[in-house]
Amino acid sequence: MFVDAGQEITDAIAEAQQPKSLTLSECGEIFCLLDAVDYFWAIQWKWRWKWDKHKRKRYAFRNTKVRGLGVTLYLHKEVLKRSGKRKPTKEHKIGDHRDGDSLNNQRGNLRWATLSMNNANRPFARGERGRFC
Repeated sequence: MFVDAGQEITDAIAEAQQPKSLTLSECGEIFCLLDAVDYFWAIQWKWRWKWDKHKRKRYAFRNTKVRGLGVTLYLHKEVLKRSGKRKPTKEHKIGDHRDGDSLNNQRGNLRWATLSMNNANRPFARGERGRFC
């Protein structure tokens, strides 16, 4: 049988470019999306999810210790740091999800934002109906 190595390589590249699902809950019903390069990095740790302060969105996080102190690391901010995207100014402190989906942690969906940029990215600011009216 003839094997088309070029097609196998093309298929492997296409598979690698597909988003990967990282499970955040014990029974697997809550997950986030990551690019393959970040997925294989993230699976080193146990990531969980928690609500934002308004209980509208879920965020992937993990707890760890830095110099003996407990800290919470948010996956979307860690992905931004890994991607090499620099904060344009000191005011760009927020890791923003362009599409508003807090569990879509693919690099192309993340940017550093100011508070006003982040607020403008909310469904009501864009004139859309929110899921949580």
